[in-house]
Amino acid sequence: MGVLLCLMCAMSATAQNGLNPSVSPVLIEMLSHAEQSLKQLSYDGTYTYEYAGNLDTLSVSHRVDGDRQSNQITHLNGFADSVRYDSARHVCQSDPQQFAVTVGPHLAQYYQFQIVGEDRIAGRSVDMLFAQPADEYRYGFTLALDRDTRMPLMFTMLAGKRILERFQFVHFDPVSDPSTAAPMPSDNQGTTFSVNGGCAEVAESARWRLGWLPLGFSLTTAKLNQTADMLSFSDGITRFTVFVNPAQGAHTLEGEGRKGSTLVYLDKVIANGGLYQISVVGEIPVETAKKVAASLIPLSNVN
Repeated sequence: MGVLLCLMCAMSATAQNGLNPSVSPVLIEMLSHAEQSLKQLSYDGTYTYEYAGNLDTLSVSHRVDGDRQSNQITHLNGFADSVRYDSARHVCQSDPQQFAVTVGPHLAQYYQFQIVGEDRIAGRSVDMLFAQPADEYRYGFTLALDRDTRMPLMFTMLAGKRILERFQFVHFDPVSDPSTAAPMPSDNQGTTFSVNGGCAEVAESARWRLGWLPLGFSLTTAKLNQTADMLSFSDGITRFTVFVNPAQGAHTLEGEGRKGSTLVYLDKVIANGGLYQISVVGEIPVETAKKVAASLIPLSNVN
C-alpha cells in the first residue's frame, strides 16, 4: 500500500506556557515558523518514501486558498494512482493513506529536541533537528526544516538508531502566489476526497472510548457505521487508529505485524455479551498498542 506524505495539517494555536524551560528560544522559533508554513504555504514537489527496503516516489501539489486546502498526490512508480484531498483548514481528519506532520512548539512537551547541524535537501539549505521521545510510548525522529520557508523537507522515524521510514523531498518549489500559479494537475483515473466537517459530533456518538492515552495524544478523527467504530489519535507526529468490529462468529485474530514504522496489532474484547475484534494501526511501539487495546471501554450504546 502506498503511503502518502501530506504536509498540510492545520494546527490550533499552542501557547508556550508549560514548555520545558530548557528548550532553546531558537528552536521554539524554528518550530513556530514551521507551524505557520504548514498552515499557509502553497507548493509543488516530488518526494520519496522509504520503508522496509522499499522506495516509492510521489509528486504533490498543495494549495492554500483562505480556509481551504487542496492536495493532488500522484504515484510515480509502481501502480499508477492519484489522490486529491480537498478540505477546510479547521477540519480534523486523518486518512489512512496520508502521512500528516504537524510541527509546532507544543512538540517540545513530548520530545527532547536538539539542533544537530546543517545539510542540503532538494537543492535547498536545511537545519537538521533530532527529537528524542520523552517516554517509551512513541518513536524518535529527525526533521529537516528548509531555511527559507521552514517547511519540513525530510522526516525520518527512528526506533533507537534504526530507521523505520523516511520521507524526503527531492524537488520542492514554493508557490508565492497561488492565484497566478499553474493549475493543479488533474487525473480522471484518480480518487477525490472532499472533507467539509469536523469529527466532534461523530465522537459524541462513538460506542467506545479509550481509558488510557499516552501524554499529548488527542482525537483527530472519529468515524462510525452501523457496526464498526474507528477512532484516530495523534500527538502531531505520531498517530494511531483503533478499529472495533463485531467478530464474525466466534473467531477473532490476534497478533502483530509491521510495515516500516506502521504497526498492526490485533486483539479481542468481550462487551455486553458480544465478542469484538480490535485492530490498532499506527506508528507506535507494540507495547503502546497493547496498552491502548487493553484500555478500550464500551459505552452504553454498544449492542
